[in-house]
Amino acid sequence: VVTAEPDPLLRDVFRRRAEEVGAPFHTLDAERLGHISVDAAGTRMILETDTWGELALHTPLIGAHQAMNTALAV
Repeated sequence: VVTAEPDPLLRDVFRRRAEEVGAPFHTLDAERLGHISVDAAGTRMILETDTWGELALHTPLIGAHQAMNTALAV
């Protein structure tokens, strides 16, 4: 399970269910995303990772919400 759910109560529901079925559980905190910019070419952002440090990412999908979607995919 991979989620960026900001509500701690809902995140707990996801965590418990993942434990019940033996699935790994990972969260992404919004604080790890920065420098989000959106233009006609898509959405750019910087993602801070534990493994690779800062990653400059781009998706052709337009919208600030696409930054979190892209980060979740990484």
